[in-house]
Amino acid sequence: MKKIIAICFVAMFIFTGFAKAGTWPASGSWTYLEMPAEFGAVNAYALKIDGQNIVGYYNQGTDASNQCFFYDGTNWSTVDNIAGATSMYVLGIDGTNYVGSYTDASYVSHGFMKIGANLTILDVDVAVGTDTYVSNISGNKIVGSYVDVEGANQGFIYDRVSGTYDYTSLLKTGAVSLNPNSIDGSNVIGEYFGGGNSHNFLYDGVNWNTNPDALLKGDVTRLFDINGSNIIGDYTNSLGLHNFLHDGTTFYDLPNVNVTGAIKTSFSGISGDNAVGWYRDSSGNDRMFVYNMITVIVSEPSTLALLIIATSMYAFFSSRKKH
Repeated sequence: MKKIIAICFVAMFIFTGFAKAGTWPASGSWTYLEMPAEFGAVNAYALKIDGQNIVGYYNQGTDASNQCFFYDGTNWSTVDNIAGATSMYVLGIDGTNYVGSYTDASYVSHGFMKIGANLTILDVDVAVGTDTYVSNISGNKIVGSYVDVEGANQGFIYDRVSGTYDYTSLLKTGAVSLNPNSIDGSNVIGEYFGGGNSHNFLYDGVNWNTNPDALLKGDVTRLFDINGSNIIGDYTNSLGLHNFLHDGTTFYDLPNVNVTGAIKTSFSGISGDNAVGWYRDSSGNDRMFVYNMITVIVSEPSTLALLIIATSMYAFFSSRKKH
């Protein structure tokens, strides 16, 4: 008898192990970031996150200039402006290394990378094009775009170890122009224009997503950041603007901040279970947040059925023993 009962429970655990576990950002916790008073920030924007490290920019509200920042989860620090820059943005981060773009007095855009203590300006070859924009970094790879000789945006991948630009991998058949927005490992996301329409793309280093419109939701969909299989972005439909997480298969709508009077929520970066962005408060000023997505384990009906069957078997054999 004991042997039969043991077999029932072993079977129950074995079959339960085969049941699928689903995860989604069903609920979460908000952390609202406030820069120290001495920074004088009126509007602040968290753009990307890696682990606890966050980069973005802020302004003091009295002029059009902005200042970039680095936040390690405890300490805030400003990013030194590049000499000659009229505007500057830190747009991507990997560990403590970060990348971005700036505009000079002649309105020409340049990219840059800060690796450790070394700052390097990134400009595409003049024979290829002008106006270099750098959007993100992952390990040794940096992704960005430039304006080609015909005036269209094209993408590139820069290898910071070899110091070489790859202009061909992100050339997509049928794309008139292309903008990569983020990179994680070998995966690059962004959008391109072709066939009279805008499309999103996911490029894995070898293959393009064979159905890029699978990454579209609503009338207009934008992809901002990728981490593993998770993509964060927003879409617009008849009900307005919405933020989403795409886990490689499914879209999940992300919530708006739970701040009274807030009129806009924008997600821009993701790392693990944490996403960053900013919201507009009731005074019209923009403030930053970190949203921690709680992972929910979902037991499928098959799992519950197995539990019921196992329990019934136990009750049946127990009853027979009594008789």
